[in-house]
Amino acid sequence: MLLLFKPSPRWWVFITVIVGLCGQGFNAYSWGFAAHRYINESAVYALPSPLREFFEYHRLVLKERAVSADQRRAWDPLEAPCHFMDMDRWGDSERLALPLHWDSAVQCYSEKLLRSRGILPWHAPRVYRRLVWAFEQGNHQLILRTAADLGHYLADAHVPLHLCSNYNGQNSGQHGLHALLESRIPEYFGDTMAQTLRRAEIVKHPAHQLWQIMNDAYAHLERVFDCECQCRSQVPSHEQYAPFRRGNRLLRQESIPFVLCYHRCLGGLMGRQLASSVAHVADWWMSAWVEAGQPMLRARWGPDLSKTESFEEEDAEDRWKGGGGEDHDP
Repeated sequence: MLLLFKPSPRWWVFITVIVGLCGQGFNAYSWGFAAHRYINESAVYALPSPLREFFEYHRLVLKERAVSADQRRAWDPLEAPCHFMDMDRWGDSERLALPLHWDSAVQCYSEKLLRSRGILPWHAPRVYRRLVWAFEQGNHQLILRTAADLGHYLADAHVPLHLCSNYNGQNSGQHGLHALLESRIPEYFGDTMAQTLRRAEIVKHPAHQLWQIMNDAYAHLERVFDCECQCRSQVPSHEQYAPFRRGNRLLRQESIPFVLCYHRCLGGLMGRQLASSVAHVADWWMSAWVEAGQPMLRARWGPDLSKTESFEEEDAEDRWKGGGGEDHDP
């Protein structure tokens, strides 16, 4: 992958990101592992100094841990609801009236109901508060782990299919739509998805902004489903799939002509969502650092954090919870 930007001291300087994601082995988890890693790594270069130097030195940690949230799904039953929200299962007026903060939400609705419909808009701001606290404490390991998780959840919020109950087309006869949208398009056409991104900006109200991000992505859902139907009718049925080998198995997936038809019909939607993910991840990282008082971070601090999962990190998170560090977004 290649990331280019014009150096400038001004905050509004633009950076051009060339998304080189071809052949990196995407799977059906949200953006796919490769895209999540790309988003976290690219966001580093939109940060101001000295935060950028610290994150850049540890960028491989941020990159590898970008998929930790998805990996936790295998053993943590509470993790999956953190990645989505079925906005279509709430009425329009009901959705607009949902509380911004988790404590208020569970007073209005049962926690079981909220988790069954996804808690992404409450969980990501909570992780943001945890990152602020980690910066305040100067806990480098917790900063990196929490920043990586925050980048993952924010990226998920940009994906239209993470915001509806028909997340894989299973309710509309479009099974496999998830991988088609979020894996096949970047896999085949990632090197053409060039976008212009700005430098990181301060986010004054993270919870409010997250709802705006989700509403913007949700607005694209009809197009996501309609374009797939259009391409099924435009591309001959015998040209819609192509074989591929996974290990010793011979499987099939959408062909390049079909994915190209879908990509064109969407009008570059996934490229824009990918670029927006990078920009907003950088915004939230920088905002947490500024809110914590812009503490100095030693770039070359500590052990090889990519190989370290210490009990100190877990103890620090327990202290954050015990100290009332829950989400209180203004």
